[in-house]
Amino acid sequence: MSHTITKTKSMPRDRALIPKVPRRVGWTLGLVLPLTATAFILLQRLSALPNDSWTWTIHWELLAFTFLLSPLNWALETLKWDELLPYGSPSRRMREVLYGVSWSMIGPMRMGAIVGRVSATREKERNQACRAFATASAAQWWCTITGAGIALMACNMPRAALPVMTLSAISLGLYFNWSPKFWRILRKCQIMGDWRIARRINKTRRIRALKLSVLRYMVMLTQFVVVLHAFHHNGSVPWFDRCLDQMTGASLTWGLTSLAPLSLLGDLGVREAAALLSLPALTAEDTTAIIGAMLALWVANLLLPALYGMHLQRRYLQRNQGRTTLRS
Repeated sequence: MSHTITKTKSMPRDRALIPKVPRRVGWTLGLVLPLTATAFILLQRLSALPNDSWTWTIHWELLAFTFLLSPLNWALETLKWDELLPYGSPSRRMREVLYGVSWSMIGPMRMGAIVGRVSATREKERNQACRAFATASAAQWWCTITGAGIALMACNMPRAALPVMTLSAISLGLYFNWSPKFWRILRKCQIMGDWRIARRINKTRRIRALKLSVLRYMVMLTQFVVVLHAFHHNGSVPWFDRCLDQMTGASLTWGLTSLAPLSLLGDLGVREAAALLSLPALTAEDTTAIIGAMLALWVANLLLPALYGMHLQRRYLQRNQGRTTLRS
């Protein structure tokens, strides 16, 4: 006697509990609201400024130091990428990281970076590259959220800091394989999919990636403070108080920009608006100094690395095309 077993496809119960976000709502939350808020803040803060406030006093040696820290910034990201995606040469990993920066300038909804970086890897590495990128992004995002929570506590805003630090603690637990009941539902959601694949990376490598992310966060924090000093932001304030305000403002700025899923042109405009909300400005000149400093930081950390990444990828493709021609 033979028995025939018929398998039927059914939607998992936990996935059925997750409501599907309508496309219009997603675009409104991801594109319209961030752009509207950015335009409103910039117009409100900059429209009434006198014309002479746009004359900047620049300390060129500090500005040069800001640009010199950019290679260290992306070297740490390359080390992290190499840790999560091993067995590749440092030059190849650097090219992949910087080509991802190139795509991040044009990719909507923060998808450009992963498309660029993964597409630059070899075809047999791309599945693992997706997992590595998710892990690297999660580690850096945890640094951003934790820094914002610490900044809120430094600003004597415990009620605002408590949910942020709670989110930081939960994120760290999920990063290290904590799997509560609610996580089995959330991890099937499209928004949380990166966390699900990130957990497949070896724990030891994830610990090293997190340490490198913390170091990179400290480098970027240093760049932020130095570039504000370069534009003479709040020059009348005592040095220690000024640095404390700027470090707090940097952490809050990154915390605010991390909430906006839009990443068009490397958060150009969004970061400036967030900085105006987070940093003190005693005079009109201090307000324009914030704008100048953020634009300089955008050039140092995003525009120049993106252009160099495109150059490296183009040269790599030309070299491979030449090899193919010789073989044929």
